[in-house]
Amino acid sequence: DDRVFEGLVARARVEVGCRRLDTLREALVLVDAGPYLPELDTAAIASRRRDLDELEAEARTDLARGLIEIGDPAAARDVIRAALRHDPVREDAWQLLMRAEDVLGGPEAVGRVLVECRDSLARAGLEPCANTLRTAERLRRVGIAASA
Repeated sequence: DDRVFEGLVARARVEVGCRRLDTLREALVLVDAGPYLPELDTAAIASRRRDLDELEAEARTDLARGLIEIGDPAAARDVIRAALRHDPVREDAWQLLMRAEDVLGGPEAVGRVLVECRDSLARAGLEPCANTLRTAERLRRVGIAASA
């Protein structure tokens, strides 16, 4: 139910730690069950779906951020990839993916994610913002320095 999903995401905003992550997971189970009112196709329903999609992307990026913070970059990567399937131009998700891949694969993995990000944004007629480029450069520079 869409209202339950919204309620869980709202509750997660005031929770901390593992409780927050559990609530976000619970919320995402609801949206993973399928789209909002799939049998209907009106302007109002389409608008509501867009709102729910945005909230879903927010929940997925929040969950991924929390997973990185608790030291589970592999799980974070999976969550971020799911968010990017829904919204491939969401740069905060690309930045989180860079952070997860930095831990998992080092500077080369960050570089691969940057290429993916650029390609994805280019398909929409966009370029990475300065913050995304700085994130990639910082992670690559720190990773290279750490391996030297």
